[in-house]
Amino acid sequence: MLGVSCSDFSDYNEVPSGSGSEMGIASGRTLWENISQDANLSDFASLVKKSGFDAELSTPRSLTVWAPKNGSFKPSDYQSLSQEDLLTQFVKGHIAEYNHAASGKVDERVHMLNEKSFSFAGDGSYTFDGLNISKANIPSANGLMHYLDGAAKFYPNLYEYLKTGEDIDSLRNHFMRYEESYLDPDASAKGPMVNGVQTYIDSVMVTTNTLVNQLDARITNEDSTYTFVMPNTHAFEEMYNRVKPYYHFIETTKMHDVKNFTKAGDTQTKTITVNAAYMTDSLVRSQIIRNLIYS
Repeated sequence: MLGVSCSDFSDYNEVPSGSGSEMGIASGRTLWENISQDANLSDFASLVKKSGFDAELSTPRSLTVWAPKNGSFKPSDYQSLSQEDLLTQFVKGHIAEYNHAASGKVDERVHMLNEKSFSFAGDGSYTFDGLNISKANIPSANGLMHYLDGAAKFYPNLYEYLKTGEDIDSLRNHFMRYEESYLDPDASAKGPMVNGVQTYIDSVMVTTNTLVNQLDARITNEDSTYTFVMPNTHAFEEMYNRVKPYYHFIETTKMHDVKNFTKAGDTQTKTITVNAAYMTDSLVRSQIIRNLIYS
């Protein structure tokens, strides 16, 4: 469970008044308008656009953006990421719900949209994830923005590393067979009905993995500590070939046809056909997987 406390909810939704015409103009525009029209943030804007999150920065949703300035990070480090990975590993790692102003003494751990947490601290001058904030409290109609001298680092949890790590394809492919994503309508913000179908302004997708759940391994939990032995592809295949000879299934077998019994003493049987290769493969992989994760 995540608990949040604050002195006054409205504190997070007030746009600082600032001073001067620049601040006044900025406060009348959305976060996306301010980012996309700022020559110092063209690299960041390009990546936000590629991730598809520009539309979200144009909604009334109250957000704070720590925007890396041009020249303070390498856009090429993120260009090759898929849209989903770019959104999770970079864009959402610089955006949080509500307004987080750099004012007075600040010492907080900010929970970002990608579920990571970063330190936001200072008193007069401020840092985010240890990076200098060169310009703070740029107001927008739907939140705040700070200039950041660098890009916040993305530290994957074990499940995220499983999905992106190098040379663990066999292990990854097995686990990903059991991943499912579905819409959480209760956590999503409802939009208008279209042709009798409910639409959502902000769709919250929940991803689960039945294999991870079966192993009772909370490797997506940032506050848990686990050791995950991840065999590379060569080691996984070697383990597979070593274990496989111990599992043999026949294609057909007979069993009592209980549903058709009508009296005591009935002994009718029916023939059951199984996919022996599938059963062998599943149990061999199960034996390999069950001893790889430790709390």
